[in-house]
Amino acid sequence: MKSRLSLFGLIALVILAVPLIIFAQRTVSLPDSYANTGLVVKQGITTNGSATPVNVQTNNGNLYGLSAGTGAGALVVYINVFNAASANVTAGTTTQVMSFVLDGPHNQSSQVLIPLNPLGIPFSTAISVNCTTTLNGATGAATGCPFTAYSRH
Repeated sequence: MKSRLSLFGLIALVILAVPLIIFAQRTVSLPDSYANTGLVVKQGITTNGSATPVNVQTNNGNLYGLSAGTGAGALVVYINVFNAASANVTAGTTTQVMSFVLDGPHNQSSQVLIPLNPLGIPFSTAISVNCTTTLNGATGAATGCPFTAYSRH
C-alpha cells in the first residue's frame, strides 16, 4: 500500500519545519566586552575551621556557576559569595552577594552543581567565596569545602 502525503499533511510539515530550520540557523552574538576572554575555572578548598574566603578572581567579572561540596562530618554548610577580594572580606561582617546552603550528609561524597544565570552574575570588584556553619557566619566549617567556580573576566 502506497502512503500519500495529503495536502493538509504537507502544509503541516512545512509549518513545523520552517521555524526549526530558521531557529537552527540563528546565531547568538556576545557583547564586545566578552571578546577575547575565556572562561576561568578555579578549583580550591576553603581552610578547615576557617571562615577566611578564597579568591575566585581578584578583578571584576561574571560568575556563571559553582560546584561545591562539604567535607566529611559536616552537617550543614553555607557557601557565601562576595564582591570583594578575599583580603577585603571579614567573615561575619562583610555582606555577601549570595549564599547557598549544602546539607552535608547528602553531599559528602560528591559536589553539587549550582548553576547561575547563563549570562553570568556581574561582580564589579572581585569574586571570593567562603564556607561557614551559619549564614554569613564567622565560624568556618570544620572540614573545609571543596569548590569549583566558573567565571569570566
